[in-house]
Amino acid sequence: MSGDLDVFYVLRDAVIAERLQAFVRANWAGMAQRGQAMVVHLMTEKAERSLSQNRFYWRLLTDIAENAWVGGRRYSKDAWHEYFRERYLPKLEGPLATEHAASTASLTVKDFSAYMERIEAHAASELGIELA
Repeated sequence: MSGDLDVFYVLRDAVIAERLQAFVRANWAGMAQRGQAMVVHLMTEKAERSLSQNRFYWRLLTDIAENAWVGGRRYSKDAWHEYFRERYLPKLEGPLATEHAASTASLTVKDFSAYMERIEAHAASELGIELA
């Protein structure tokens, strides 16, 4: 492993718990040998998305922006952000009976995880790209 470690797990079942345990077992010793301690921070699910989820989200959008071609063009991560918000988030009623997509900042940790999973699935099935 190289660079900064930033991994996020939402423990909802035994399968995810096993993945987390396997990740820690596979990586902590190598990091310690390089003088980098692995920090494991456990917390209850929050009402709003976490900062690490937000960082992951923008990396996801950057990966899509750098790899996806639509109609012979690439689009910015901000354009993809708006596209996915409009496509996958609930609509809110605005002034003059207009509708707009909900903000990603209003999502819970669980809902934000599900939203990102939809984006990853869309990237694979509709854009033909597999994201790391």
